Amino acid sequence: MSRNEEAPQQDALTVVDDATVKELYANKLISTMFDGGALSITMGVTRFVPEQIEREPKGPRQPQVHVTTRLTLSPAGAIELTKALTNILSSMSKVAASRLEEKAAAKAGDVETG
Repeated sequence: MSRNEEAPQQDALTVVDDATVKELYANKLISTMFDGGALSITMGVTRFVPEQIEREPKGPRQPQVHVTTRLTLSPAGAIELTKALTNILSSMSKVAASRLEEKAAAKAGDVETG
């Protein structure tokens, strides 16, 4: 496809939001695997679980990662997710850079007036 050709338009899909679907939280990526047909992602949450209830822990507690989510995507779904995450990360980087510039400008202003 040349630069002047436009990509074929896809029909817009209707989103059906099922309120019974559980929302799951994760703060750790446990594993990813691609078997040639699907991308499998396992995520979890870090927790400090006491050994016993109503007792002070003996010694330092080690965090545990508990599996909370298993997500399996088709290659097409994985590509869509990658594009969406890339866009989000790009936006986050721009915001972070802007904030750093603002802080540097404010700091420079403090030095000049101080």
